[in-house]
Amino acid sequence: MADEAADGAAALDAVRALRPDVLLLDLFMPRLDGMSVLRCLRDEGLSTHVLVLTSATDDSHLVEAVKTGALSFLPKTAGVESSSRSCGPAPGGDSRGMLRLRCRD
Repeated sequence: MADEAADGAAALDAVRALRPDVLLLDLFMPRLDGMSVLRCLRDEGLSTHVLVLTSATDDSHLVEAVKTGALSFLPKTAGVESSSRSCGPAPGGDSRGMLRLRCRD
């Protein structure tokens, strides 16, 4: 399964409803930023594995995201091959799919 959300609040709603194995999450989104989404996922005990997609050049954002529960990060400048490798099968092999959420411009 794959889906997109227009902002962080919609992303969180989609994760709650669809329970994806993997989430590709932008840190900088309207209404609810990626860090807030990560905190909510952690606080609600949702087990979705999060890969942060970011244009951040400040390491503090990335360190904070990993401390909050993100598995890793992927720069927005990464090519298709790097993105595909980073978003491979979900851990544990029981892949229900991936929910890709990004802010639409």
